[in-house]
Amino acid sequence: AACAAAMLCLILTMSACAADDPVFSGPQAEEKLPPFPVKTVSFDDNGQMKLAAEAVDWIAEANGKPTLLIVVHEVTRPAIGLARVLGSYGAKLEGAYVGMIVLTPDATETEAWMRRAAGTMKQLSMRIGISADGAEGPGAYGLNRNVQVTALVGKAGVVTANFALVQPSVQGDALKIAKALAAAAGAQPPTEQALLAAGRRMRDDQPAGRGVDLRSVLGPLLGKSLTPEQVAKEAANVEKLAGEKREVREAIGVAASRIVAADKLANYGTPAAQEHLKRWAEQWGPKAAPDSDRDAKNGTRQPEKPRGEESR
Repeated sequence: AACAAAMLCLILTMSACAADDPVFSGPQAEEKLPPFPVKTVSFDDNGQMKLAAEAVDWIAEANGKPTLLIVVHEVTRPAIGLARVLGSYGAKLEGAYVGMIVLTPDATETEAWMRRAAGTMKQLSMRIGISADGAEGPGAYGLNRNVQVTALVGKAGVVTANFALVQPSVQGDALKIAKALAAAAGAQPPTEQALLAAGRRMRDDQPAGRGVDLRSVLGPLLGKSLTPEQVAKEAANVEKLAGEKREVREAIGVAASRIVAADKLANYGTPAAQEHLKRWAEQWGPKAAPDSDRDAKNGTRQPEKPRGEESR
């Protein structure tokens, strides 16, 4: 029994040590930032995404500026959430170069995903690109595929801080990375409250459904010669897509609400299609604030009912 207990203690000790072992990914502090070829993403005035045909070296493009590269090994909500907060902060640092690079074994599929998520990509407020070197990234970087995100902070082409994040989170990682970037830029470090508030404002300020091509989504539904059966089939396709993508619901809701409010419904498709648009405006359109919310914004409050009156 004593031997078994000793063995158990040894195993637990080894497990604890293994859990505490540091994780490394990419060049460490005081090492040079090697070239990083990236195909850069851009957006036109309509929010449509474009991917550059040729890769450029983002390190050469940074040209020694305070730099933050968020290298995403695995695209997850926490990883994108972290990038959004850091992007909103980096956009306010004068002269800082901030970008997110996605590593992927299938650049074509990743490009297609970015097009579908163009509204989300626009919220990141930073350079966005796809690595030209596949899922491993440039060989000189020694990136670790067992982490979700490698965040590299540098200045004058040299790493000043490295963060290898197995499970990234805004609460756990955003502040320490932002502070490292502030140090590289010689700026006052942000507070956690200001950092998270900036990320929320950026998200809330984005127009609902931006980046959705409504012509391709609603066009098949609005043919003037469609039968009611054909309209029902096309409407089902729209609702399936809207059920899968929040940005599509938002875009349809905003567009349908504007059509209804402008009394232009008769200009769109058949009467059957118009009924769908009217329903979507009600279901997915911007909701008016309740009276109590509007009163609060105006600095007034509704008088409270006397106790017991609620049931009358």
